[in-house]
Amino acid sequence: MIVAWNVSKKIVKFGFFVLYFLIGCGLVEIGSFVGSGNFVPWQPALVGGLAFAVLVKSVRSKVMRVVGVVTAICVVQFIGLFLMKPLDKKLDAKQQGAAAQKVKGQHETKRP
Repeated sequence: MIVAWNVSKKIVKFGFFVLYFLIGCGLVEIGSFVGSGNFVPWQPALVGGLAFAVLVKSVRSKVMRVVGVVTAICVVQFIGLFLMKPLDKKLDAKQQGAAAQKVKGQHETKRP
């Protein structure tokens, strides 16, 4: 009976770890999209999810868990922003100019 209880506790802990991992991956994707308008590749999302899960699982008390989650959300969003900087530099000036013209054309309104 004790062995079954210990195994079930381990399964539940692993389930929460997977849940925190998925939340962290989602936060990295959302943070990078909000910050730069682009999604990050899958590697930074996995690293961010893993870091988020480890951080949340390492914090034990309930008050500190809430503080840890809020801190992790802020950090993950900034990580997404910094990871997108090298990807944005790959665009050359011509592509950036074309994108600016497209955005400018969308915001112009015609008056009768």
